[in-house]
Amino acid sequence: MKGFVDEIKAQVPGATFINDQTNGLNTSYDPATTYDKAKAFITANPTVQFIQNVDIGAEHIDKAITDLSKVGSIYTIGWNVSLAQLDAIDKGNPGCGSRPAMGGAGSVRRHGLRELLRDGHRPPQHARP
Repeated sequence: MKGFVDEIKAQVPGATFINDQTNGLNTSYDPATTYDKAKAFITANPTVQFIQNVDIGAEHIDKAITDLSKVGSIYTIGWNVSLAQLDAIDKGNPGCGSRPAMGGAGSVRRHGLRELLRDGHRPPQHARP
């Protein structure tokens, strides 16, 4: 997280961060906990514009952004993509969990990712029942 913050500050003079490596929001691997913490964070920080997150967070942070009617004013990037994130990208949701990382300019999204997920090539926390 320190490297992320340092690089953004170097590239975007004047960028400010609510959290850094000393006080990052710990959301866990639990979808409900992640959603609740994201929703509380967004509510407490109404001017936040971007949330960087890892693991399962992207999907549930996107849901919090959507439920708080912040689509288009808060963006997020995440890793460990899920089918729900890909569905939101396909629907054109600009607040989608991994849209900037996987569907925007300079995209790393590649053909076949959805098929990899459906075929079971995913981290254990994203396994289907």
